[in-house]
Amino acid sequence: MSTTLEDVAEALREALGADAVKDGDSERDLHSADLSFHEPHRPDLVVYPSSTAAVSQALAIANDRRIPVTPFGVGTSLEGHIIPVHGGITLDLSRLDRIVDLSPANLTATVQAGVTRLALTRAAGEHGLFFPVDPGADATLGGMAATNAAGTTTVRYGKMRANVLAHAAERFYGRALVP
Repeated sequence: MSTTLEDVAEALREALGADAVKDGDSERDLHSADLSFHEPHRPDLVVYPSSTAAVSQALAIANDRRIPVTPFGVGTSLEGHIIPVHGGITLDLSRLDRIVDLSPANLTATVQAGVTRLALTRAAGEHGLFFPVDPGADATLGGMAATNAAGTTTVRYGKMRANVLAHAAERFYGRALVP
C-alpha cells in the first residue's frame, strides 16, 4: 500500500478532528528537539489526541501505514528520546491532562499521561501530601514513567518506576509489593 503524508494527515483528521492534526513549520519545530544536546529532527505531523480512544485511533492509523510514532509530553527530556529521528508522527499527549482519581486515604493517584508533576503536587498538596519524584523539570507523568525519572528525592522515595509499581500493586493486588 502506497501512503502519502497527505493520506495519513487526512485519515488522522477524519478520525480525530481537524484541530488535532498539525503540520505547520512552527508546530513541527516545537516538537523536533528537547533539552538535550541531540540534533533536532522534525516530525512530519503533530497529533494532539484528547482521549485514550483518540490515542488508539492515531496509533492504529500509523500502524496500518507503518508510520513511526514518537510520544511527546512537554519537551523537558534530557535523553533525546522525544526527538522523532525518523520523522513520522509526534503524538503530543499534553491534552491528556486530567487527574482521574486522587485518593489521600490510599496515598494513590491515577492520572492521564499529560498531567505535569507540579499539577499533581498541587492537587496532592490540598490534602497535605506531595508527589515525591522530582526530576527538577515540570515534566509530564507519562514522560516520567517512560524514562523512570529520578531526581533529588530518589534516595528517600525511589524513582518513578517504584512509585508506579507500588500504586499498581496496591490497586490490583490489594497490597503493596514491599511491606
